[in-house]
Amino acid sequence: MSEGAKSQSGKLKILHAGAALLFLTVAFVQMNDPDPLYWIVVYLLVAGVAVARFMGRRMDSAVKVVVGMVIAGLLVSGPGVVGYLTSGDFNSIYGQMAMERPYIESVREFLGLFVAGLYLVLAGVRR
Repeated sequence: MSEGAKSQSGKLKILHAGAALLFLTVAFVQMNDPDPLYWIVVYLLVAGVAVARFMGRRMDSAVKVVVGMVIAGLLVSGPGVVGYLTSGDFNSIYGQMAMERPYIESVREFLGLFVAGLYLVLAGVRR
């Protein structure tokens, strides 16, 4: 293996290790969510893919299942994102969730799933 390939491999290991820690942390934080099961499962599965990639394993079938779960979550939270974008209340994303702004949770969920999906795509594309 060339020196450049070794360096690239080391950088990818750092990316996968960082992703594993990030998604394990996010899964843990979801325990106080009103509907935690889906979110914990999705983020733990993404963390599992990251650990597998860190160890040099592909897990293509598992990646496809998790990508499907992420896409489903994006589709479910999508209408809330549209509500947020049409509200013009762009600073509300940083505030507390409120009954009069139900889109706040949807936007946060969408963003988390978007980051997870982006990682899965990048991890899946890299050979």
